[in-house]
Amino acid sequence: LILYLISFVSAIDVTSCITNLSTVDGNYVLTGNINSSPTCLTVLANNVSLDLNGYNISANSGVTTANFGILISFYNGTKIYNGSIIDFSNGIRSLNNFDSSFYNVTISSTKLANDNSIYGLYLQNAHRNNLTNLILRNLVNTDTTGLVAGDNNCADAHRSFGACIYVSHNTSIINLQIANLSGRDGGEGIRIEEGNYTYVSNLTVNVTKTYGFVLDTASMSSINNLTIILNQTNTADILVTTGANFNN
Repeated sequence: LILYLISFVSAIDVTSCITNLSTVDGNYVLTGNINSSPTCLTVLANNVSLDLNGYNISANSGVTTANFGILISFYNGTKIYNGSIIDFSNGIRSLNNFDSSFYNVTISSTKLANDNSIYGLYLQNAHRNNLTNLILRNLVNTDTTGLVAGDNNCADAHRSFGACIYVSHNTSIINLQIANLSGRDGGEGIRIEEGNYTYVSNLTVNVTKTYGFVLDTASMSSINNLTIILNQTNTADILVTTGANFNN
């Protein structure tokens, strides 16, 4: 008699926001659209997989302070896929971690951001990421008051960023579409700042103001099949600062 033991990993249903994804190797799945004013979902374990299952995560009121659709901090191996994240100041914020994968996700926000920037995707000290088939669109910062902070970097207020990759190395970006970015002080399709060895293939950026693609003190990057559409005269397709270089 030969006994076969088959291990089935059951999915953990996510039915509401303000939920912590805290099971190591946990497979989470949305069972419907969910919404929240503060941060919706927080990853608190390694190797968490979140299947958005074709549903939306959305903020249910105007963004008056920084909030996150999904926040990942100090945990590795996160996977997020197959759905939409709407109207948060940060669609996905990932920091201080390794080996995240985000694919088949659409992120948008047209809410008031009250002295904060709008970010579709913000990676900070997050390394070895894989970003595939992402759409970052309608990232519109409608705030027109307050002081401008920062120095034309990811911390600037009143800007809209499709994706900001800050001090994050060895990121792979494949099939990324960025469209309709605007803010009081401009928008940037994608900014790679102090991050080396980034691979980009098939990037399309449609930007209303400022820059389509920014490499700031970032080196050894490979950019392939880049298309940038500019809609105002005070824009530039690519900004490469001192200390940055790439192959196209």
